Amino acid sequence: MAPFEGPRQGCYEHVWKRIKPELGHLYIEEVGTSALDSFKQTLPKHLGPKSINQHLIVVRAVFRFMWTTAFTVPVEVRVT
Repeated sequence: MAPFEGPRQGCYEHVWKRIKPELGHLYIEEVGTSALDSFKQTLPKHLGPKSINQHLIVVRAVFRFMWTTAFTVPVEVRVT
């Protein structure tokens, strides 16, 4: 089974390739505002706000999955 299935599968796999090297080695509890800020700094400079949000949507989906399956306690993370 592929990690991302559905009509936008290729889009999310492309986004995941940029996320994994920066955040993939961290435990879910270690991903906070500072980790997300440093991740956003590694994204190519030509990306606009909508493209950056696509990357953060994938990260948010992982947080939501972990929270709804009771792997972690909900913690407020402010993304700016």
